[in-house]
Amino acid sequence: MLEKHFTPKNSIMFERHRFFSRVQGLDEDIMTYVAALRGLAVTCDFRDLSDSLIHDQIVRWTNNKKVKEKLLSIDLSSEESIHIARSMEHTEAGIKEIETKSYMKDSNKETTVEVKEFKAKRQEKSAGSNTMRVMEKKTRISYVLGVGVQDILLRVRCALHVT
Repeated sequence: MLEKHFTPKNSIMFERHRFFSRVQGLDEDIMTYVAALRGLAVTCDFRDLSDSLIHDQIVRWTNNKKVKEKLLSIDLSSEESIHIARSMEHTEAGIKEIETKSYMKDSNKETTVEVKEFKAKRQEKSAGSNTMRVMEKKTRISYVLGVGVQDILLRVRCALHVT
């Protein structure tokens, strides 16, 4: 009984302010954002309006312009909106992954040619000549441009094993 008396009661207005001020973070996925909104809604005493207000917050504060346009164009329930937002988010992530992999495939083809040319030129030149050292530096610098760290490490290991 004393705990109830001395424990301060949260202000519903303050809790609602926190709810309505919550925006989706730049790197935050939609499900994390929805979970945060649901957690905040518990203390707001929204009663039957909770799902509707969560839906409104998603539409208003999502960081994905395409999702916002889609949700504004049709009238959906909260769960349907979350499903569409999640699907669109996964689709965009998949497209980025496909584009990245196709870029890496293209860059790997170019790298294979560069490594073969490098090995051939290295065998032609003597290891002690200054022109060879300059060419090696230029080739290694070209490896760094436009490739990932793992790809660079692989290329350096290949170059070091050449005699």
